[in-house]
Formats: sequence, structure tokens, C-alpha cells
Amino acid sequence: MTGSRQGHGCTNSGRAVAALPTGSPRRSALLGLGLFALLAVLVAGVGASSASAYECYSGNPNCAGQGSLQHLVNLGGGGSSTFFMPTTTTSFVYWQPKGAPAFPKGYETAVTDFFKGLEHENGGDQNFYSVLTQYGVSDETHFGKAIKDKDPYPAESSGCDLSTVPVPSRPCVSGGQVKAEITELVKQHKLPEQRNEAGQFEATHTFFLMLPPGVSVCDASIGCSGVSFCAYHDYAYNGSVVTESPVWAVMTYLPGVKGCEDPQHPNGAFEDEFPPIEHEFAEMATDPYGIGWANKNTGGAEEVADICQDGFWGGNVPFEEKMKWGTALGTAPNGALYNQVIDGHDYYLQQLYSNATETCVQRKALPPVVSKLAPAKGSLAGGTKVKITGLNFENPTVTSVSFGKVAAKEFTVTSPTSITAISPASTSTGVVEVKLTSSGGTSASTTADQYTYETK
Repeated sequence: MTGSRQGHGCTNSGRAVAALPTGSPRRSALLGLGLFALLAVLVAGVGASSASAYECYSGNPNCAGQGSLQHLVNLGGGGSSTFFMPTTTTSFVYWQPKGAPAFPKGYETAVTDFFKGLEHENGGDQNFYSVLTQYGVSDETHFGKAIKDKDPYPAESSGCDLSTVPVPSRPCVSGGQVKAEITELVKQHKLPEQRNEAGQFEATHTFFLMLPPGVSVCDASIGCSGVSFCAYHDYAYNGSVVTESPVWAVMTYLPGVKGCEDPQHPNGAFEDEFPPIEHEFAEMATDPYGIGWANKNTGGAEEVADICQDGFWGGNVPFEEKMKWGTALGTAPNGALYNQVIDGHDYYLQQLYSNATETCVQRKALPPVVSKLAPAKGSLAGGTKVKITGLNFENPTVTSVSFGKVAAKEFTVTSPTSITAISPASTSTGVVEVKLTSSGGTSASTTADQYTYETK
């Protein structure tokens, strides 16, 4: 059987709206062009009052009804790895026939470094790939090949002749032509089939088809790049010929395309490409054939990256931005913010949705770590204000603080590295451990978490 595609329509100034018939395959359009522009206007106009609005996520009682809209389920059921990619090998096709615009110098190197950096950090827990492991994806990803595709662009099909959405640039290729080109290249270059070591059908390989500056892609179901979307992923499924079942994404050249910008550029090298690449890669890994990990609400954002870009956050625009980008780790030498470091390179990437924490995160949920207590002693009567310094106090947020077996009278998480807690009373003098708990786990015992109760 040959699988069909289902578009992810973009309306309302680019806000993605899925109109998927029951049982249809899914695919995502990353970030309609108008979305960033729309957000910029709203943030400027709403001001401080919006920033103080309740933060809408599934753990907030004000938004309890929205939790089920976010949570991901395996639509295929069971544990079959047909529905997600246990391991991933990603190849890049640079489609540049003779006479076509050229990819800028350093572009391919920057993309290769990004994915080889992910491979270098296999087994780690500090980049976005670690979030995917909760969905059956192992902590093993590989860079496949960089393929120079010199095939001429096909004659423009009806997909590039849209009366309602203007084609932003020509040459223009259609989504169907991209699928055909990828399928042919898989056979032509004898690329690995979607099989596991036992010879069973299993999605393991992803492909990115990269188009140079000035070349657009259009699809009758979702419109055109640079107008309706920045990138999207899809697949060509042929159940009888495993070679002809590639899982792919198409990327146009995004630097300078309004609405597709990365708001920060800490790396300084083609960084508008990386949030869309991350977005589509994460969704291909968790939902390669449209029957993998997604929520059941077909009225809006559905996959692991869509939710954090355009989820149901109650119309709180500042919080939508927080869910998309998260908290910065620091400032790069050029003054830009960064929120991930991959193999020594700074990046500013969007967050992915985590069922484990029921919110959007940059990396796997880690247990809190206590590195200092100030003061580290207090009276038996309790009531001492103790500043706890450490790591991983937010996202996921610490939910309990205990002195020995007794809960703190009260505590406040003031930052990802700081908590203020009021010590409870104790019936005896001596040393107890201060323990912090979040959905990422409980803090391990260290010499720094020792708190001493005294008689005075």
C-alpha cells in the first residue's frame, strides 16, 4: 500500500490548525510565517498585565481541563517500534542542480556539525534528544550521509500554482516532487532500508532535503514555504517495498525569511535553520508514519514539538513564548542568549513536550542537586530561614523539601538554582539531610545537604 499525506493547514495569521480525518496520517508544518510576527505585536501590546496572568499548563488547577489536550499517547498502541524510531540515522540531501542558486559557504558544515554534535553526546542528558527517550527512542542517534543531488528540478506542478497563496520564489518544487526525489535517491544511493537487525520493518532513518536560497516548496494542502510554513515532515510508505518508505523533511533556506527567525544567534552560523531542523527531527523520531506519539486532540497542535510551539496555553502570549524557548542557560560571547550546548557549540532551540513533567522542557528531567545550605544549622524549635543552593530546581519544579523525615514549614523556589525554606521543628538535636523532590527524582545524599539542629 502507498501511504498518503495529510496537510497541516495554517490559518489565523499562521497559527497551525490541524484538520485531520480520523485515521489519517499526520505531519506538521513548522511555524506558519505570521506566527512570530503576530506574537511580537501581541507582546508589545499586552504589557505587564499579561505577564502576570496565570501560567496555563496541565499541572495548573486553573487549566486542569487542558491537560489531556497536551499529553501524548502512542496512537498505534502497544510497544511496536514501527510507531517511533528506537535509533535514528539522519542523512541530508542538498538539492542543487546545475544553474540553481548556491548554498552559502559554510552552510553544509554548520548543519553537519549540529548533527555530529548530537551523535557525539549519545547517552547524555543535556540536549533536546534526551527528552525523546521517554517515548521509546533510545539515546542513540547518528549522522548518516551528506548527499549532493544534481538532478534538475522537475517542471512545476499544480502544487506550485496556488491562487490563494502566492509562491514566494522560483524555482518552486511541490511536496509530491520532494517525496519522489527522496524515494528515488534512497534506491539510487543504496541507502539502508527501514529494517532492524532482525530484518523486520522498523523506522530507523530520516532524511532532510535541503533547498538553496531562492528555491521554494509548495503543497496544495498547506501552501508555500516562507508564506505558510518554514519546514514540514512527511513520509512515503510502501508496505511491500521497505526501501521505498523514507521518512523525510523538506527545508528551505531560512536565514532572512521573516517569521522563521531564531530570536537569538549565539553560534553565529545559519542559526535560523536549527529550531526547524530540531522540530522536524524530533517529530520524525517520535511519529515517523503518523501513527506514533501524538495527542488525540485533532483540533490543534499535536506532536512533540508542535505543542510547545503552538499549544493550548490559554492565550497567555508571554507564557507561550516561555513554553517555546524555556529559560536561557547563559549569554554567548557575542551577547546572544543560548539554552543548549551541544558538543561545545551554543544554540537557542525550542523546547519539546515531556509527558514525564507535563510541560515543555529543553532536556530530560533531572533530579535536584543540593550544593549548599545557608545557614546549615538552626534551633530545635524550627522557623529558621534556610537558603538552599544547587541545580535543577525548576523545569521540573521542586515539589517538596524535607528536613530529615519532616516537611519544611514552607518553601519557595526562587530560581533554577535557589530555594528558600523554613525549617520545621525537631524533637532531637543532631544532623539530618535536607531532601528535595521533583518529578525528575529526589536529590542524592551529599555532604552539602547536612542540616544540624541545636538546642539554642
